Amino acid sequence: MKKFIVFFTFFIVAVSSYPAFTQDKPGGNETVQYFFSNGSGSTENPILTSVRPTEFNYSIEKQNLLTQLDQARINGDLISSSRIQDQLNEIDGIQYLSDGFTNPVDAGMLETEQHFTANETPFYAPNYFRSTVQGGAFWSVATFSSNRTSAIFAAVTEYVSGGGDMLKVYISYDNGINWVLKGTYNGFATTVDYRAGELDIEAITNGTDTLVFAVAGYNYNGHALSQIAKFNIVTGIVNSTHYSAGTATNDSVSTYNPKITSDNTQYSSSVYIYLSVARDSLMPGGLKKKSLWYAYLTTPFTTFDITYRSPNNLNGFYWNSIDSSSTYLYQDIAYTRVGNTNRLYTVYNHEGFFTDKKLYLAFSDDYGATLPTGLTMIETQNVLSAKIAANGNNPNLCIGYRRFFGPDWDYRCQYSATGGDSLTNFTASYPEYTSAQSPVLIDLQSIKNTNGGFVFSWVNSDGEMRYRRTNTAGSTYNTSIKVDDLLLGDINFGGIKAGYINSNTSDSSLVVWSSSSGVGAYCSYNLYTPVGVDDDENGIPLVYSLEQNYPNPFNPSTTIKFSIPEQTNVTLKIFNSIGQEVASLLNGQMTAGNHSVDFNASKLSSGVYFYRIDSPSFTSTKKMILIK
Repeated sequence: MKKFIVFFTFFIVAVSSYPAFTQDKPGGNETVQYFFSNGSGSTENPILTSVRPTEFNYSIEKQNLLTQLDQARINGDLISSSRIQDQLNEIDGIQYLSDGFTNPVDAGMLETEQHFTANETPFYAPNYFRSTVQGGAFWSVATFSSNRTSAIFAAVTEYVSGGGDMLKVYISYDNGINWVLKGTYNGFATTVDYRAGELDIEAITNGTDTLVFAVAGYNYNGHALSQIAKFNIVTGIVNSTHYSAGTATNDSVSTYNPKITSDNTQYSSSVYIYLSVARDSLMPGGLKKKSLWYAYLTTPFTTFDITYRSPNNLNGFYWNSIDSSSTYLYQDIAYTRVGNTNRLYTVYNHEGFFTDKKLYLAFSDDYGATLPTGLTMIETQNVLSAKIAANGNNPNLCIGYRRFFGPDWDYRCQYSATGGDSLTNFTASYPEYTSAQSPVLIDLQSIKNTNGGFVFSWVNSDGEMRYRRTNTAGSTYNTSIKVDDLLLGDINFGGIKAGYINSNTSDSSLVVWSSSSGVGAYCSYNLYTPVGVDDDENGIPLVYSLEQNYPNPFNPSTTIKFSIPEQTNVTLKIFNSIGQEVASLLNGQMTAGNHSVDFNASKLSSGVYFYRIDSPSFTSTKKMILIK
């Protein structure tokens, strides 16, 4: 597995942070202070004030055009939408940033469009709670659920030894039990490596077509870049480009940690895709400028045209920092509907003297055309790893982050039920607050178009994975649940991503994750269903099953588990890729129950092998990969 290191006097307004949700134990709810900010968007001098800036006092002409654009988009009138958008751009004096880049090869993309016949053979779930999305080694995993379909989407960035890494998209049509590969991008140069943990996806559908947009960070020639890929689920066509804004060949500028969202919760055929990215640029004197940059797509079903916008004098989506540090910029973007207004909301956070105890927020009600409103949230302890999610058509949003509360870190959230546009409508809570736990990687996803529904996941420093969700009123959490009893989660690469099942089921819990060192991509589901559902009252399995071996890939040993509901004769054999038997692990009577067998392949060469279990009533075969 590849590895790399990612590099006074105020006018005080105190805001009480009484919990919107219950928490594991009392304490830690110190007051959080919120301020409006105006000026240059500099974190060094945010100009804190209790007075809301007035930039949203649009002219009557502009407000009328925004209303007309909203109605045209609701009606699916793409021609009128385009015309009205052009009128708005003329009023705002929008000058689009040129991509400044014509040769994709310079960014490591040997192919920008590919066509694949998807592998329609699903990966079968080896047990009631955990299915395998794909075996392999992964930099990151992602999942997404939509209010417009019961399908669940997942993606992985896969490490390829000696070749360019790959981005793959999967779909489950049966609530996470089976996964079908729907598209692969493998058009990178052989020296391209994806970046650990940098993957985000958004699926949109208009009732006829379904597209999955994926954004991922990658390294090429010592340069950090961000990929934007569009997977057409129907045609199998994959288009890919990079988040450039004129920086693809500039070694002093890096774009990384890309994020993506859409307004598909509100619109069908006239969907907008919104993108944000962390941007670092080297300045004279060894200083570095960090900023959050923003772009969007207004016709994603018909074109792949990306519009780059940077309203604050090219400083980004409001916030920016200038210092000498190489700290990692955490940022995220979300869409929410506040009344009849479309709102984009961003969060900005990294280590630094002016940022250690602060989250910097910004929201725009005109698609990011003019200077957004900035807010500064001040904690009493250091914060990191900021994320944001919003419910779409409801004005509920949740900001999640890691907060240090000695001797460890906790997972804290700030919740707003009214669009996060005032200094008094946030309330604080803790998905995880125990002295025995210390979250290393956290994730957050909204349950679309619900009233305050969010799902949370995290991996603790010891590899334990946890999942939790709010109820649909956003007022309480359910019980924190452990994701897997057999495997530890990854804390360096893919981690764990919170998801949910959007169908008629009593247990909607779902996560996609990778195990230690980024090995394997898995889905766990029905986490709150009693464990004994597959066994009878004596603990004997009710059905035959053969699990995926673990670890997989392996070197040289792996474990194979299977279950049989009755005493019977069982054979378990290993075959090579041309069907020759290379090992016999079992051949005889086995008692009813759950069994495991260790297989040592030290005498075999690297390659693909198959293991098969046979009994009078059951036969099953699975693939394993030996890498030496």
